[in-house]
Amino acid sequence: MRVSVELALNRLARHLPADRVLLTPGDSPGITPDLVAFLLETAARRPDCIVVPCYHGRRGHPIVLPWDMAAEIPALPANLGVNALIARHPDRLVEQPVSNPDVVADLDTPEDLHHWNERQFDRDCGERPCRS
Repeated sequence: MRVSVELALNRLARHLPADRVLLTPGDSPGITPDLVAFLLETAARRPDCIVVPCYHGRRGHPIVLPWDMAAEIPALPANLGVNALIARHPDRLVEQPVSNPDVVADLDTPEDLHHWNERQFDRDCGERPCRS
């Protein structure tokens, strides 16, 4: 994942100056347009901070990084991920509470996907009649 982030940052640096970067992992299906808008609003009020959604104390995705911090990613040691920026800059972290547990969903295995699909089905069935 870090390699793809670095490639994107390199491209952004060459083509357009960004104020901030929103990192959205592909294995986090709980990211919604409303969540993105909410986090970007928070980041606009706190432009010098990392903004991370949190559900009951657990950090989720996506995260919003100020450009100066995103530009640090390529200089991180190879064995560290983007989360190392939070450890480097704890004073610049805003953990934005959210009420949706989907922000912490992470689909790393087929079992994770199966559980996600079951939960979505159960949620949908609670809102409208389901056929058996």
